[in-house]
Amino acid sequence: MRRCRPIVLAALIAAVSCTAGPEGTEGGASRRETASFSHSDSRLDGTYTLYYADGKTVSRTASYKDGMIVGEETSYYEDGKIETVMVHGDDGSLVAITAYYHSGLKSMSLRMNDENPKIGEVTFYHENGLVSEKFSLSRMSPEGPFFSYYEDGTIKKEGEYRGGRLVGVWKFYDPSGNLERTVNY
Repeated sequence: MRRCRPIVLAALIAAVSCTAGPEGTEGGASRRETASFSHSDSRLDGTYTLYYADGKTVSRTASYKDGMIVGEETSYYEDGKIETVMVHGDDGSLVAITAYYHSGLKSMSLRMNDENPKIGEVTFYHENGLVSEKFSLSRMSPEGPFFSYYEDGTIKKEGEYRGGRLVGVWKFYDPSGNLERTVNY
C-alpha cells in the first residue's frame, strides 16, 4: 500500500514554508525577492514579498514578528490566483494550510488542533471539489480512520492508521461502491 499523501503533505508544508534567496527559482518559476523589514536584535519584523521574475507579479507574501512568520503566508500562481494560504500562530506555529487548484477550488486543507498542535485534520479534494481523502494527523503522520473517495463521492477505500502505518482491516470498493476486497494489516 502506498503512503504518497503523507509524503505529498510533508512536501507541501516544506515547499510553502521555504523562501527563495534574493534571486533564484522556486517551484520551477523564476522569482525575485523584494522585502521590507525592520530589524530588532537581528530579528526580522515586517512584511515580506516575493515577486516572479517580471518584478510585478507577487509570488508570496508573509509577515514576520521577532523573526517568525505570524498570521497568513500566501503564495500565488503566476497569474495572481491564490495557490496556498498558510496560517501561523503568534508563536510561529502552523495553524492551518489551504491549497487551491488553479481553478480556485480547494485541493487540500489542514487544520491543526488548537489544544494540541501536533494533531490535525487533513482533507484532500478532487478537482471537482468533492472530497478525495480524509484523515487525521499526529506528529505529521496519519493516525486513526482514513477514507478515500472516487471523483463522484463514492467510497473507494477505508481503513485505519496507527503511528503512520496501515493497521487492521482495510476495505476496498469498486467505483459503484461494492466491496471488492479486504486486506488485514
